[in-house]
Amino acid sequence: MKRRVFLKSVAISGLLLPNLSFNAFQQEFPPLSPTFGGQSIMPTALQVGDIILSTTNELISRIIRNQTDYPISHARVVYSIKNPNNPEFVEAVGSGVRIITYKDMMASDTLSVALRKTKLSPANISTIQTFLLSKLGADYDLGGVFEEWLALKVKFLDKIRSVSLGSPKKFYCSELVAEAYKAMSIDLLKYNGAPPNRNSAPGRFVEMTWFDQLNYVGHMKY
Repeated sequence: MKRRVFLKSVAISGLLLPNLSFNAFQQEFPPLSPTFGGQSIMPTALQVGDIILSTTNELISRIIRNQTDYPISHARVVYSIKNPNNPEFVEAVGSGVRIITYKDMMASDTLSVALRKTKLSPANISTIQTFLLSKLGADYDLGGVFEEWLALKVKFLDKIRSVSLGSPKKFYCSELVAEAYKAMSIDLLKYNGAPPNRNSAPGRFVEMTWFDQLNYVGHMKY
């Protein structure tokens, strides 16, 4: 799928996608809809390892979108498809790392889009499931979130940005996704540069579609 078409399908009316590498993308896109080159999918289309990007109507979602300048606020990973009609996902939220089901996700999300790293091997699948299972119950990485905010908003304070505020034993949503892929020796956000001078906001996974690191699968909710 063409990158421009995908961006049209994932953008929200009235928002600009920031920090784009190509001037052609620096424009306002139509309201979110699979009709702009995208497609609606059922839960049976998901595979273990798929990355789900989402938003909700909650205040925290609006704050994240506002502060990161991305039209999505959350990321999670497909953990199990044993029940193809109600897959399970692992995500990092304020209460910690947990498992939720497709039905739970659809009840809360106002937007839900699936991206995929193709050609994951059975060994890759086993690795990411083992990693995610081992992180269940881990605390939310609030320090890491603040560190990311500094990387985005306070770029001139180099001395502050050189201080690591996050914890390797804690995770925020996109950090958990990125680390799950690193467990498979896949660095999805390798364009970040060395931490803490980086941006690992959920919207960065959208950018990875431009470099063919991830492929658009479809919309579950829009």
